Amino acid sequence: MDEGSTLLMAGLAKQIVAVVDDDPRVRESLESLIASAGLTVCVFSRAEDFLRGGHLAATGCLITDVNETIGKHHRKVKSWVILT
Repeated sequence: MDEGSTLLMAGLAKQIVAVVDDDPRVRESLESLIASAGLTVCVFSRAEDFLRGGHLAATGCLITDVNETIGKHHRKVKSWVILT
């Protein structure tokens, strides 16, 4: 790990990594992955729950999903937005 990555991980270890996703399997997987890196993680099924949960000030990183409708067939494409 380079110095920048080490500093980022040290800073995040003191803060919460919040995950907002409506898919329980995604929440569970990300929670396990993030916790395995030694970070504190809180998961939420809805953005409203995150915003009302009182964790905003302590959140160092927010991972949230964004569903987009593509084309006339209304196929949904799932992507994630990571805010630090």
